[in-house]
Amino acid sequence: RTRQGTAMPQPVVGVGALTEVQVSGRPMTAQGMAGMKTGSLGPKRQIHDRTYYTQLLRKKSQELVDEVAMLNKEINDIQQDNTLYMNLEKRYDSLVKTVRSLEGDLADFNLATDKQRTDTRPEE
Repeated sequence: RTRQGTAMPQPVVGVGALTEVQVSGRPMTAQGMAGMKTGSLGPKRQIHDRTYYTQLLRKKSQELVDEVAMLNKEINDIQQDNTLYMNLEKRYDSLVKTVRSLEGDLADFNLATDKQRTDTRPEE
C-alpha cells in the first residue's frame, strides 16, 4: 500500500457532519455574557434594628426642618420685596406730582417769555 491515498479526501460519515449548524441557535456561554451581572453584591436580605429606623426618622425630620427653614426664608424675602415695592410706589407717586407741578411752572414761564418777546401785556 502507498501513503498517497491519505492525502485524498475521505468521505465523512456521521450524523454531526450532515447537520446544518446555525450560530444564532447555539446557547450563550458565560464568556459571551461578560457585561451582565447575574447576582447582586452583598447579602440578599437585611434585617434593620431599632437604631436604623431611629436614624432614618432623624434624617427625614432634619430634611423637613431644612425645608421649613427654606420656605420661611422665601416668605421673608417676598415680604421684604413687597415692602420695598410699596415704598418705591409711594416715592413714584410723589415724584409724578412734583414733575407735574414743575411742568406747570415751566409752562407759565414759557408763556411769560413768549409774551415778553412779542411785547404784549402780561394780563392778556
